[in-house]
Amino acid sequence: MPDLAQAVSAPATDDETQPAHRANAALRLQVMRQNTALDGLAGRLEEQTTQIATLAGKLRDSDARIVALTQDAQTLRQEVAALRASNSWRITAPFRGLRRAFWWVQRRWGGRA
Repeated sequence: MPDLAQAVSAPATDDETQPAHRANAALRLQVMRQNTALDGLAGRLEEQTTQIATLAGKLRDSDARIVALTQDAQTLRQEVAALRASNSWRITAPFRGLRRAFWWVQRRWGGRA
């Protein structure tokens, strides 16, 4: 068995190094392809991160609008309840009933009442 120092210091022939060079070139090509793929994925990640930030902002705006509209609806419900509980609403109830009856007769007989 040759001495390790002799094996390391002995110059390699082209026949011995050619497979190693081919393997090295193949690995370099594979690394380049993977780097290209990583660059593409990094770009997609950046685009999606931007899109997520945009959508999160829209969601916050929508949530704020929902809260405001819910408060408006509650205020309007309270106003309607106060109106229906008022004396003027109660006093005018018979007139509203007559108006509905008149409207119904007009719709039923086409205004030939």
